[in-house]
Amino acid sequence: MTKYLIWRSLSVIPTLIGVSILVFLVTYFIPGDPAQILAGTEATPDVVAGLRHQWGLDRPIYVRYALWAANAARGNLGESYFSHMTVLQLVATASRVTVELALLALLVAVAIAVPAGIISAVRPGSWFDLTATAVGFGGLSIPGFWLGIMLIYVFSVYLRWLPAGGFTPLASGLVPNLRSMILPAIALGTFASTQFMRYLRASMLEVLGADFTRTARAKGLTEPIVLVRHAMRNALIPFVTVLGVQMGYLLGGTVITESVFALPGIGRLVLNAILNRDYQVATGIVLLIATAFVLVNLVVDLLYPVLDPRVRLGRPTTSP
Repeated sequence: MTKYLIWRSLSVIPTLIGVSILVFLVTYFIPGDPAQILAGTEATPDVVAGLRHQWGLDRPIYVRYALWAANAARGNLGESYFSHMTVLQLVATASRVTVELALLALLVAVAIAVPAGIISAVRPGSWFDLTATAVGFGGLSIPGFWLGIMLIYVFSVYLRWLPAGGFTPLASGLVPNLRSMILPAIALGTFASTQFMRYLRASMLEVLGADFTRTARAKGLTEPIVLVRHAMRNALIPFVTVLGVQMGYLLGGTVITESVFALPGIGRLVLNAILNRDYQVATGIVLLIATAFVLVNLVVDLLYPVLDPRVRLGRPTTSP
């Protein structure tokens, strides 16, 4: 277990290095000049050149990357060209909104997917299974921004039950906070729920047809015990993998949702940074999201032996 943990932790390093190079190159080739944007259209070329020299934008790309990567390794992701706040300060403020949104969206997705996936697997071919499958495919094809706009129209404009946008911090009260977050959470969590349901249904069908499940029924165990103790425990292994991967997508996929609902989160922050050519903020946030994505997958891998004792980390299986 210890050797596997060390090996998996070290394998994260080349992944993050590759991600950092890709992120830096993508932001480097974004059209536009932050010095020109900040100086304004009336600024002289000397003023723009002075800002570019001050920020190091006139250096070769490999020098800029080496300096940025060295600072990032020490926890310094730079500061915004416009607000002069560090990237970590901006992320610390915006992450409260994004993390809450991602967790609520994950809760919505699991609440929909788990019962729907289990019932569909227990009763394959039934009206519920066919309806859930059709709704699942429909959910995969619905754009997130369209669903968000429809939720705003129905619950904010027509029914006037919930606010159309904006964020109320938790310090102002739990109910006002949830009222401002429930529509974005539904919009973001609906798409994830369809994928969760499909994976859980397929995994449950495979486990319910396995020999150990038939043996459990032959011993006289009741169906709820067979489902909970035998089927679900084994079916959760691929489901947890998808859950971990999807959590990373939820963290990185809040850009559209936060823009539609005017939430001051990380997604909206990185979008504004790209539009303003604020390279330090854009690269720093994307690198943090990628790091969180990789760490979530690492945690998911380490959960395997907890869910299934047959899994032995660091001991490759060999054919007899």
